[in-house]
Amino acid sequence: MGDWTLGLLTAGGFKEGTDYVCAQAPTDWGKPGFILNSDSVVFFQQKDPDYVEGQKLLASTILSPEFQTIFNQTKGSIPARLDVDLSNGFNPCQQLSQKDLQASIDGGTLVRSMAHNMTIPQKVRGAIMDTVTEFVATPDMTAQDAASAMADAAEAQM
Repeated sequence: MGDWTLGLLTAGGFKEGTDYVCAQAPTDWGKPGFILNSDSVVFFQQKDPDYVEGQKLLASTILSPEFQTIFNQTKGSIPARLDVDLSNGFNPCQQLSQKDLQASIDGGTLVRSMAHNMTIPQKVRGAIMDTVTEFVATPDMTAQDAASAMADAAEAQM
């Protein structure tokens, strides 16, 4: 589930280890994996100096360790900054996620999320997702047939 789930569970009074558990999805290559999805804040170019200063203030506030701590503890996500200490006030799932992220960075297995449009154009993603949907809905379609159909669909969009 997404990080938002952890925020909802925490707000609902549910406890990790009692009501739910967090675990990394297994990999078959013996190394930790992590799929990165990052929310973004966009600032449009401004000519008014007051607006530019306001953007700088907002950016520095959002990126501060204090804001990252408050925001991520509430949402259930992990900080964008790797130097924020998660040992105090962060849920065990957030701590595990941060550990998994760092292990994936160290192991060279970090990838960006295709499902969240971080790696490929939308039309290619759409073609891939259509093939995944067809595979799930077609019991007699083999994994090899689905993989070939996915490659053909994606290539047609390039």
